[in-house]
Amino acid sequence: MLRCVDLPEDVLVKILCRLPVKYLIRFTCVSKRWRSVITSDPQFAKSHLQLALQQGTLRHRVLASAYYFDFNLVRLYDDVPTRFQSFGDNSAVRTLTYPTEENNYPQIVVSCNGLVLLAESTTSQFNNLYIWNPSTRFSRKIPHLPEGDLFYISLGHVSATDDYKVVLIPHSGSSGHVYSLREKIWKVVEVPPSHSWSSPVGTYSNGAIHWVNHCTPENSERVIYAFDLAKEEFGKVALPDSIQNGYGMNGRTISTRVHLGGCLCVSSDADHGLIEFWVMTEYGVPESWVKLFQFEVRDLRKVSAHSYYGCSPIFVTEGGAVLMKLADKMEFFKIEYSKEGKLVCSGRYRLEEEVHGCNYISHATVYDETLVSIPE
Repeated sequence: MLRCVDLPEDVLVKILCRLPVKYLIRFTCVSKRWRSVITSDPQFAKSHLQLALQQGTLRHRVLASAYYFDFNLVRLYDDVPTRFQSFGDNSAVRTLTYPTEENNYPQIVVSCNGLVLLAESTTSQFNNLYIWNPSTRFSRKIPHLPEGDLFYISLGHVSATDDYKVVLIPHSGSSGHVYSLREKIWKVVEVPPSHSWSSPVGTYSNGAIHWVNHCTPENSERVIYAFDLAKEEFGKVALPDSIQNGYGMNGRTISTRVHLGGCLCVSSDADHGLIEFWVMTEYGVPESWVKLFQFEVRDLRKVSAHSYYGCSPIFVTEGGAVLMKLADKMEFFKIEYSKEGKLVCSGRYRLEEEVHGCNYISHATVYDETLVSIPE
């Protein structure tokens, strides 16, 4: 490798660490050594990610999937594989193919540090789980799934051991399951009693997976349950006071959201049509909750021509913009406040969605462009 450039290897590696992933992928054809460093060296991938985080150059893309379904026969179309597409600001839409020889139909669940968790499932249970990096095409099937159905699910990272863990929590029962991709084993963990959470997919932030508890006759406390991935145990994080004590608290829909700055973030919609987004600027400190912004449901319809209740937020930016996805469509729009203080639609994205004669169900997540993979 050093014969093509007159630079010491450590200097060359430092230069490569500063390049965007899309260019590094192109450079894998320069030599076998370059390819090995870029795609197979865990330390290089880790250094590249850390530098991008420090310098604020980490690039985010949205990954969307559509899998095609016959609603009348209640089955998948065997000859139409899941379609994956990704897009980012000021970049072209990319069509991606999940690299597997199996005849499966994975759907998007969540992402962490560029790794996307995919699930092949029926209406009541997961048949297979996969880890996939869309930037490098790295993939890994997670073996020996625990038996059961109706799981809460997520993926997160333990920085101290550089381990990625998949969390499966059943809707009922006193125990859940955690899979360590480093140790390649499933562990059984205790779960909170009478848990009923607002979203099937937990949100990763600050080394933990988060879900907001629903009010139930057995558990009336509205709180965020946080599963510490290093300790493999649950704790609690308080919600903002105004949500805890606000109007129609039991009637609010409160959910954790993906915040591109890494902060814990929640959204809350009240009965009277006010949507709020909050971020915790100092993790674990209840007094550090800050309202990022709010808007009225009727204002969203004016600027986007869509109702909030037919949309789902994909991510929230540090500056207070939200990317929304239309329910079961490959259409997205971004909303934020203008300098004049008016809610505006600042971007629209429409992906290919139709296969003639087929119905489809779509999912989406935001992921980072990284070189992260899981060592054998």
